[in-house]
Amino acid sequence: MSKTLREMCVFSAHDLTGHPPFIRMDLISCRNILIYFKPAQQAELIRTFHFAINPGGLLLLGQSESVGATGGLFEAIDPAVKLFRRRAAAGARMARTPRLGPTEQLPRPAAARAAQADPAHGLVEHCRSLMLDAYGPPGVLVDGAFAPLHFFGASRRYFSLPVASADFSVFSLCLPELRGR
Repeated sequence: MSKTLREMCVFSAHDLTGHPPFIRMDLISCRNILIYFKPAQQAELIRTFHFAINPGGLLLLGQSESVGATGGLFEAIDPAVKLFRRRAAAGARMARTPRLGPTEQLPRPAAARAAQADPAHGLVEHCRSLMLDAYGPPGVLVDGAFAPLHFFGASRRYFSLPVASADFSVFSLCLPELRGR
């Protein structure tokens, strides 16, 4: 691959089930990955791809994959090679599901209290928090109403305080250029 082409592309390790999607993409190549997910998860990923791809952008899937019944979010350009074009969809926005895969079971309250009583645990938690802020991906922990509880990493690049408003939902804090269409 030429240097010029490499400089125009984003190459990154990316957890489809846990990381937020890249945005404003012209092309997503996701070949032979969807087959490892259940149908509901596949549909969720297709909706996420639709959110991430620019209008008219392209999605390339593997030979045994399809966009399924996702409400016409994509049109087939070349069905033989599984190349699809993003369609405009009224009211389409990214799903608010934080993870598609299995999640760790939360500790029971008694176990959590026992862990916090251990002084070494406090040091470990403090170090973990510092490392997450310094080296982890940007993120925000929200409650059921999407109000931020905690910001992680370099999340300041994506959020700002609202002006003349007391709406502190994660959607209103998100920078205007990152908000859903």
